Amino acid sequence: MSNVFELFWQMMVGFVSAFIRLIWKPSAKSIHGETALVTGAGHGLGRLLCIRLAKLGAKIVAVDVNEEANQETVEILKQNGGIAFGYTVDLRKAEEIHRLASKVRDEVGDVTMLINNAGIIYPTDILSLTEEMISNTFRVNVISHFLLIKEFLSNMKRKNHGHIFAIASYAGLIGNAFLTDYSASKHAVVGLMEGLRNELKRQKLNGINLTCVCPSFVSTGMVQNPRARLGLVPVLTPEYTVNKSVEALLRNEFLVTLPSATFQRVVRDLVPDSVMDALQAYVRAEVDLIDNADE
Repeated sequence: MSNVFELFWQMMVGFVSAFIRLIWKPSAKSIHGETALVTGAGHGLGRLLCIRLAKLGAKIVAVDVNEEANQETVEILKQNGGIAFGYTVDLRKAEEIHRLASKVRDEVGDVTMLINNAGIIYPTDILSLTEEMISNTFRVNVISHFLLIKEFLSNMKRKNHGHIFAIASYAGLIGNAFLTDYSASKHAVVGLMEGLRNELKRQKLNGINLTCVCPSFVSTGMVQNPRARLGLVPVLTPEYTVNKSVEALLRNEFLVTLPSATFQRVVRDLVPDSVMDALQAYVRAEVDLIDNADE
């Protein structure tokens, strides 16, 4: 019986703490001197994340499949007084990820912040998806997260210090039509982060924080003409997305939706499927489809 009372007490404390945080935001932590590895650093959110984290004093390890674009990011950081290293890596290939981790440990040092940002998307119907497209989506959007976490988590655990950050998506909370592989991969990211967070809590490793950001459409050019009826699913700017993402990271927030929609998952679980079908049909969140996809 005492265990039951303890559970209820912990739940009450959790609810009260959450309410207090809504009113008084926790102070931002310092990341000066941390080493942040950022995937997808050559463009879009990845480049902006690098710039923002570098301004806050983090040493940046920029990772991208596009060597030229990634080097541009590194040069931007250095020109602004930052410390940055660039590595060209195809995240679809496990052997390249393992080689990257070894080189970073030898040439830069321990990674204390892992920023899993890279992603690919093929907006098309499920029958048009090739096996290669599906494989690419999961290798970049999910499996690379697992492999990079496995490479760098051990050192974080030894020191009970670190931060793992992932860009997921609204599509990781509610599946999108014509984005079936992408939606499935982002659901997997949310599940990975939730499971890992609980695992670390069980191991009493409270010095390792996780942040999982689920934005709606972001105007990075990954998809063409994102839209929804009456703007009910807004198209976010990369700058807004990065500012809110870094703010969440600095405050050690876990699951963050952009724009805020903390009720979304609760609604999905409570309302009948027919109601969700009607809502999705009305909102009609969609992007232009492709005939042939390139990464």
